[in-house]
Amino acid sequence: WQNNVKLTQAQNASLILERLEERRSGSTTYDMQDRQTNSVGGVYRFDLGRHHVQFNARNDHSSQYGDETTGGAAYGFDLTPTLRAGVAGNTGFKTPTFQDLYYPGFSNPDLKPERSRNIEASLRYTDDTTRLGVVAYHNRIKDLIVNTGVSSLPLDNVERATIRGVTLSGEHDFGATTVRASVDLQRPINDKTDLQLPNRARQIWRLGADHRLGAWRLGGELYVSGKRYGTGSAATRPRLGGYTLVNALASYDINKNIQAQLRWNNIFDRQYTLVRGYETMGSNVFVNLSWRM
Repeated sequence: WQNNVKLTQAQNASLILERLEERRSGSTTYDMQDRQTNSVGGVYRFDLGRHHVQFNARNDHSSQYGDETTGGAAYGFDLTPTLRAGVAGNTGFKTPTFQDLYYPGFSNPDLKPERSRNIEASLRYTDDTTRLGVVAYHNRIKDLIVNTGVSSLPLDNVERATIRGVTLSGEHDFGATTVRASVDLQRPINDKTDLQLPNRARQIWRLGADHRLGAWRLGGELYVSGKRYGTGSAATRPRLGGYTLVNALASYDINKNIQAQLRWNNIFDRQYTLVRGYETMGSNVFVNLSWRM
């Protein structure tokens, strides 16, 4: 449940309540057969001229892990009517899923929740046809959950990890056609071993475009990932090559409320590996019908 309140012309607030119920089934008995998470959160935003401030806080009460409170703050300043600079800091908390904990043959019931602290600085440009952005970030994570690629212990926690990098993004409208691109340059490191975190690339490129033609919207996407590494020491960890995926998408507005959507992923049936020893999906098509009020 989310309730948005406009306090004044310059102030907005949101209150969020959420309940998550999880249950497991199967022939194996564990100490934890089900769990519930009750959450309450709030967001406050204040805009005064060229200044933009946001505060957010959230408390999650898990029947398995107890209480955890997270939050953050962000500040933006309009350097010009089209250019905004910003800084932000947030904390995060993520529990292992029931699948992470109990899925037969691919789980670890001793996994710990992840806790993280993130800071970032950004610069964004926006006008009627162009959106540009650069975001530099530094994310420190305790007990990061990773896929080890080892059958005896497929999932485990990395005691300390740091992911820092920069994301560049741009989007421009050429009449009815929109072109967008982004590149993420990051350094995901296990702080204890100083090795690149498993199955994470240092470079990711995205390119996309779509064109509006009456009730139709037609588009395509290009996704390029750099090389990655599996688990192991610097001498033994396997190298996972980079890969490129091409996707196509189309949508049709049946009326103002109903839209038919078609998405064709990996149209060239590219064979690639996300985790060594596990197959990925080949070319696949999704058809969706959405209804909006």
